[in-house]
Amino acid sequence: MARSDETERYRKAAHMTLDQLDWCVKYLRSLGKTKISKQIAKNRAAITSTLPPRNDDPLHRT
Repeated sequence: MARSDETERYRKAAHMTLDQLDWCVKYLRSLGKTKISKQIAKNRAAITSTLPPRNDDPLHRT
């Protein structure tokens, strides 16, 4: 496997994990667990700021 393929695989996995965190935040909010959901959302934002943008996200195309 080429190094760029491996990098892409890890990038996709990271973004899939962030999508799961989004789901968790929404679910916790629907349960009224706003304090926990806010903290997870804050952590997700910190992680997102260190990752390169998604190629498939129209809001983050350069």
